[in-house]
Amino acid sequence: FTHTTAYEIASCLVGSEMCIRDSNNTFNQPIGDWDISSATNLSGMFRGSNEQNKTVFNQDIGGWDTSNVLIASEMFAYATFNRDIGNWDTSSIRLFTAMFTYNPSFNQDIGGWDLSSMTESNNLINGSNYGSPGNRMNGMFRNASSFNQNISGWCVTDITSEPEFFSINSSLTEANKPVWGSCP
Repeated sequence: FTHTTAYEIASCLVGSEMCIRDSNNTFNQPIGDWDISSATNLSGMFRGSNEQNKTVFNQDIGGWDTSNVLIASEMFAYATFNRDIGNWDTSSIRLFTAMFTYNPSFNQDIGGWDLSSMTESNNLINGSNYGSPGNRMNGMFRNASSFNQNISGWCVTDITSEPEFFSINSSLTEANKPVWGSCP
């Protein structure tokens, strides 16, 4: 863990990933009042090392301004995070790959998330082509054994079939999954 002040940690959030991970996965400080409004990449931010070494971070970050975030892949992968983030502005996020993969705890209502940036035309992120919208949601809830919230209202018109490993080995029922290729 190389960052020691809130300023150092908040500064590294802009455009970089995994800036607050520590080698022991023990970070669990209250950071809900941080201004991350200019952050674009939260990829792997609270990611653990593997199934046996999950991060313990579980603080309230539901009030964060995520309106400029483009990448949230693996943000809570191999973690035990289970807090309300249902009010996050996800309208700019273009990459959700493995966001909650191998998180056995997360089971919060995120059914109101806006996935309007998950379109064929929004495949470029910082100049790199991340492929189709379906590929950008691969493994989102893979092995997320507790998650079974209703996300059937997600607007996923450009994702015509379930992404690979989207919810394999999770508790997410068919009735609660998005209606692929539609905008209910």
